[in-house]
Amino acid sequence: MLLNIIIILIRHNSQNNLYFQELLNELMNFVTENLLGESQQPSIRYQLEWLYILLFTNNKDKYSGFDIWNSLTKASSERLGSVCSFISIAYHLVRLKRDNTFFEQFIENVLPWCMSQNFNIRLYAQVCLLLLFFYLLVLIKARKWGDESSQISFSLAECSVPNWIMKTEGGTACEEPFSLQKKFAPWKGMFPQELNPDICQKMKGELVLVASLIDKTSNLGGLARTCDVFGVKELVIDSLNFVNDKQFTSLSMTAEKHIDITEVKTHHLPDYINKMKNLGYIAVGAEQTTGSISLSDYKFQKKTLLILGNEREGIPVNILPFLDACIEIPQYGLIRSLNVHVSGAIFLWEYAKQQYKCDI
Repeated sequence: MLLNIIIILIRHNSQNNLYFQELLNELMNFVTENLLGESQQPSIRYQLEWLYILLFTNNKDKYSGFDIWNSLTKASSERLGSVCSFISIAYHLVRLKRDNTFFEQFIENVLPWCMSQNFNIRLYAQVCLLLLFFYLLVLIKARKWGDESSQISFSLAECSVPNWIMKTEGGTACEEPFSLQKKFAPWKGMFPQELNPDICQKMKGELVLVASLIDKTSNLGGLARTCDVFGVKELVIDSLNFVNDKQFTSLSMTAEKHIDITEVKTHHLPDYINKMKNLGYIAVGAEQTTGSISLSDYKFQKKTLLILGNEREGIPVNILPFLDACIEIPQYGLIRSLNVHVSGAIFLWEYAKQQYKCDI
């Protein structure tokens, strides 16, 4: 829906050239920055690439700075993985523009990438050149190269589906599929929270996850992402320096930008737990003890303080007396422990299942 709205705006830019040209520039900068930035999941990356193509082909200002080759150069220095996106975009633009100058620029800029040491980039460049070669043979034979009168459709619905996409039984791939991914909801992060406080409130619970005892950056990054998914109110860690670690950000998927993260040193945990209990929180530890309650039998209170143990030692003995309850996950195999990130995710899901009355 969002992409359709943008396309409508693009196609009606003749009503106010100055305003819509500024809009095109802002959208192009947004798309370019996201392609050059952190790695996106394929479904998002394809939409960004498609939007870049639409913006480029519908731009009527030759001096707007829409330069695919400059973007390709920046990609090689800022994030090598994004080079594949701009090669793919350039390939589609060659097919849409059918311009000799642009074609020569494509060869000049993409051909060197055919011998790149990076396998994905080398593969993208070689396949795009091969496809373009056969495409040109067909057009030259039909004498349609450079014919701008040819009608080009920008509707995704009119595109053919590749044979590697799963088709439903008893029908074609263009018919209603049995299931669609719905991970990406771009409108959720587009507007300030004050514009829709009800939604923002619904997406935040009262659970505080204490991970100060965890010392592996990868586990903390994964927990941050899980906290955002399940609407955790706050994540507590031993040091905020973890947040700037590349290993943390590679697993958190920008979750640190959307959740509250607080620093509480390990030796301050007893005081912190008492402070939170005075605020009405129930302190619960994820630990196997002689008095542990099974997670399947435990009923979480809305204001819950969940403490996770260290990867090797669990929750220290000096912390256990400050807890109101110890909860353990039922296990039926020979191994008696789970990765702390996995355990934390199971606890957060159980809390969310009990406390959230609607689908967030």
